[in-house]
Amino acid sequence: MPKRTKELLAEAESEGGPDPVGTPTLRHQVYERLERMIAQGQLRPGNRLPETDLARLLGVSRGPIREALQLLERDGWVETRARHGAIVRRRSPREIQELYETRGVLEAHAARLAARHASEADRGRLAALMAESETVLAAGDGKALIAANAAVHNCFSDICGNRTLAGMVHALGRRVRWYSMTPRTPERAPAALAEHRTIVRAILDRDEARAAEAMARHTANDLAAYLGWLRDNPDSAGSDSEA
Repeated sequence: MPKRTKELLAEAESEGGPDPVGTPTLRHQVYERLERMIAQGQLRPGNRLPETDLARLLGVSRGPIREALQLLERDGWVETRARHGAIVRRRSPREIQELYETRGVLEAHAARLAARHASEADRGRLAALMAESETVLAAGDGKALIAANAAVHNCFSDICGNRTLAGMVHALGRRVRWYSMTPRTPERAPAALAEHRTIVRAILDRDEARAAEAMARHTANDLAAYLGWLRDNPDSAGSDSEA
């Protein structure tokens, strides 16, 4: 007979018990910090990740670092190589293309749903984030521009009315964020912002088809811009050269 819930809970308690609801374990806190450092470009593809150095940097023991690195490897951020240990994982151009294409499909649907479901408060929030992006672009602050760009993209999915889709878009967005942080960012920024304006206008007009089409075109242009930069800077890219 299947075990009852009470028996399963008793077994879990005897093994140390589950983590309290809402309380992230130390290894997950370390995981989130390292993931953020990779996504923000502080740790770049190919960088080594010595446990001792990371433990000293984050002020924890090596145990949570080791566990976090295992989780990061599971999720594709890190790989372990003989004689090198854990390193930030490089991706091939083909894998990068797959990530962008998948993101494009999900975000296009999120934009369609945002045009359909966005409340007045949602629409005001989106317009405010777009205005902030315009201000940041005019100021020429590259780091702030990347953050503003991410905030607009997150908003598209946050207001779509589908939390499952929003979670998937956020997770995939973190995966491709590093590839938007190349030296090409200042060159791509004005065109990207104009594309954002088109998407936002379609959402505010509640034009679902135009919002989805504009988002699909935007992500395709992002991919083309990155691959073009990659071809021109093969030694500077954060990916392996094989396709």
